[in-house]
Amino acid sequence: MKKVFGFLLFLGCVSFFPFAFVFAVAQEINFNVDKDYDLYQREEVLGELVRVTNHFYFFVDKNWWEQLSEEKKNNFSNIFYELATEFEYKVYPQITQSFGSEPKPGIDEDPKMYLLFHPMAEDVGGYTRECDLVAKNRCPSSNEKEIIFLNTYHITSPLEKIFLAHEFFHLVSLNQKLILRGVKEDIWLEEARADFSGTFLGFSKDLPQILQERVKTFSKFYSDSLVEWKNTKKDYASVSLFLHYFVDRFGPNVLADALKSEKIGIESLNFALAKNKFSENFETVFRDWLITIAFPDCRFGEKFCYKEEIFRQIKISPPSFYLPKENGQFETSFTVTYFQPIFLKFFTPANQLEVEIEGEPESKLEGLYFLCDFEERCRVFSFPLENQKHGKIVFSDFAKDSASVMVAFFEKGKLTDFSSKEKTFEVKVRAKTGEKVAAEKSPSTPPTISPAPKEDVSEVLKKLWEAIQGIFAKKPETFTPHSPSPSISCKKIETNLYFGMRKNPQVKCLQEFFVAKEPDLYPEKLVTGNFFYLTKAAVVRFQEKYKKEILEPLGLKLGTGFVGPLTRQKINELLK
Repeated sequence: MKKVFGFLLFLGCVSFFPFAFVFAVAQEINFNVDKDYDLYQREEVLGELVRVTNHFYFFVDKNWWEQLSEEKKNNFSNIFYELATEFEYKVYPQITQSFGSEPKPGIDEDPKMYLLFHPMAEDVGGYTRECDLVAKNRCPSSNEKEIIFLNTYHITSPLEKIFLAHEFFHLVSLNQKLILRGVKEDIWLEEARADFSGTFLGFSKDLPQILQERVKTFSKFYSDSLVEWKNTKKDYASVSLFLHYFVDRFGPNVLADALKSEKIGIESLNFALAKNKFSENFETVFRDWLITIAFPDCRFGEKFCYKEEIFRQIKISPPSFYLPKENGQFETSFTVTYFQPIFLKFFTPANQLEVEIEGEPESKLEGLYFLCDFEERCRVFSFPLENQKHGKIVFSDFAKDSASVMVAFFEKGKLTDFSSKEKTFEVKVRAKTGEKVAAEKSPSTPPTISPAPKEDVSEVLKKLWEAIQGIFAKKPETFTPHSPSPSISCKKIETNLYFGMRKNPQVKCLQEFFVAKEPDLYPEKLVTGNFFYLTKAAVVRFQEKYKKEILEPLGLKLGTGFVGPLTRQKINELLK
């Protein structure tokens, strides 16, 4: 029966009110608390009443409170008043008018709610417990009250009103689903709605601090399942970013209708979309969201765009693999669960590229692929999957106008009752390259992207270098080997670099880095801004020199020539 809703890391939750009156004599009540959140792993805390407002009884951990100076007690009392005022005039009316009320009068027949401050770990903001809303004969640790628990650590935080809104939203949701309709909401959606409350209330001054942390966490853990809830920071990041996209596109009324229905989870969202005359369902929305997080700069249109600029800072770095021109082979497998985004990116100068996805017999896969040119201009297509299990794409003349292809897929097929440990599926991904005789191109229709230089260019450059060395060898008396250290035009490599890029300042910086820091790996020392065979060879040598940090984490033994996240990380470390 126990279910706890909390706010991790950067979050918490609270609720207070001014007005009414303050007791002259403090009252004390023993409260059952969650030992997993309490700083001292207690199961019970003695609370002292410090304020009564229109909607709340304010209690504080008596042991903690008695250790404070009178000055701090007065400061905290002022904070309680300000927070309660914010709740009275903004949080409570806006949330209840749109989404419904909290349990009122509730199990204790008292219209007021309780708030208890007690010490918790620094990365916890607060929590509510489903158990407290039922009788002790159903849940022995029930307080039989509508109660919010708040971390004393965050009392002075300017984010407190956002924490308050988050936890109050949990009480509203529990009332709408569990009490009024007798159903238990999926935790991922319950937390997503609560996390959206700050945006809904327009807390634009302090909210960016939280959302920036969400974006940062999501960019690092973007492949976390949306629906499998393990109460981690990456879970909060995923549900927050998805729901902000969802409401940007369909509006808060859809969210409210989903909450006020007897359905739960994805089925409730599908119900609300249909009720509001939208043709989309959750699976198509999730697919569109994958496009949005892959390219959050709105290049595919408003449908694939966040309204708030802060969410356009998402920057995912999918695993990237370089396949040689001939007989390139790649195969890997993923263990995935429902609605877990998987991205893979392939680079190759080959004319023909095959990419294959194969799921289990019970799989229900959906996939996309992004075909991108050398300037990262991309087109997106549905990945053809027969019976939602298996599909293969064959790109002919790939190198004609393409620099890379990024594949994205996810497992669907379940709509409700998600837990912290969902069923997993194995998905295999294969790719290979080969040469294909291309039809003659008409001279009147040149390709939009110039093809990569042919193999013999490297031989020309090598001969040129040998000739230059020969000139110096004939006149050693006029040659002074000392020269000033070459300069590097950037402080870090910020983007992935790959074969075929031309006149690129980041490629130029990469070449300058090799000349200045790793001259043995790049004896040609050409700084052109073009990423061709000599530069690729230098990258391969670099990757194999630092294989423990670059190759082994990816399960590779040989360098790829692709400057991806781990290669950039090592280069940037040496650039400092």
